[in-house]
Amino acid sequence: MGIRHFSHLQSHPLRGALFENWVITELLKSQANAGLTPVLHFLRDKEGRGIDALIESGPSSFHAVEIKSGETVPSDAFRGLRFRQAGLTGQKNITPWLLYGGTVRQDRTHATVLPWRQIANLH
Repeated sequence: MGIRHFSHLQSHPLRGALFENWVITELLKSQANAGLTPVLHFLRDKEGRGIDALIESGPSSFHAVEIKSGETVPSDAFRGLRFRQAGLTGQKNITPWLLYGGTVRQDRTHATVLPWRQIANLH
């Protein structure tokens, strides 16, 4: 992939996919380290709309997680979570999260925005 230094990753075309893969791995490790059997799902429909991670947090509860590598949160970053609200509301207790490459936790209308450094707080 040609990534030899951190600076190469900043503008790499696969930055978003690599960040998403890393976050998924960290979420699985977090569950395992808590003594839980890791249970993680993703949801995608035939139009490509979806949620990056669905984490079981109880018998009828999930965390819906959208993952973005950027250090800012544009309004379209919540698109997957809005799809979740339209398609899954009423079926389960679902808590929406947006995990991103920034540094500030934010409470937004569509989700709690969580910096990647606080990934362990996603529960």
